[in-house]
Amino acid sequence: TNEKAFNEMRSGLRTHAWYKEYLALMHGAVPPNRCCGVMDFKLFTKQDGQGWRTEVNNKKGEAAETRFECITAYRGKSVTGGQS
Repeated sequence: TNEKAFNEMRSGLRTHAWYKEYLALMHGAVPPNRCCGVMDFKLFTKQDGQGWRTEVNNKKGEAAETRFECITAYRGKSVTGGQS
């Protein structure tokens, strides 16, 4: 991503013209009291040797809100073949 495109995308995110949505596959049980919620962290995005990197940084970061919800739980085989 070039810097101009990155700045345009970041501007759109700040003005809520768009948002990011993720789907994650988690291993293990999720306690009922932690199956959904909101995380508030200050995120700082910087360029490193291989592209852009975002990290939690309370001094340099910008306020960010992440909402999450556990949709379902599963049990399956582990990579080593045992039960998980």
